[in-house]
Amino acid sequence: YAAYYYYRAKGWVVRSGIKFGTDFLLYGRGGPARSHSQYSVVVRRLSGDADDGEELPHEQPHLSRSWQYMAALSRVCTQTRKSLIMCSVRPPPPPGEMPDAAGDTGLSLPPDLSQYEIQEVLVERFDANAK
Repeated sequence: YAAYYYYRAKGWVVRSGIKFGTDFLLYGRGGPARSHSQYSVVVRRLSGDADDGEELPHEQPHLSRSWQYMAALSRVCTQTRKSLIMCSVRPPPPPGEMPDAAGDTGLSLPPDLSQYEIQEVLVERFDANAK
């Protein structure tokens, strides 16, 4: 949801990208009724540790890191005239427990979306014939 909210806040119309093997499609003003999507987005969740850039192993299938997966996505995006964005989302550290009115520490607040770290990388396919 953090990635969805991030793109909505930037003014994009966000729709499902499952038809193209991605998580989201980004449309400009007017949405899908006015034009085709410009970007396909693949979201990957990183571990909460800021020093560690590793994906969570239980969150993503093993193909998400393979060159075959990236080659297939690149080909689909090229054929459909879309640019591929790899979006990495790092959640904030777990929130500290906040004491309730009785003084017990059983209540915790959910993280604020502004605390998530989001990084984008635009992936372009190499074309040897391009000038």
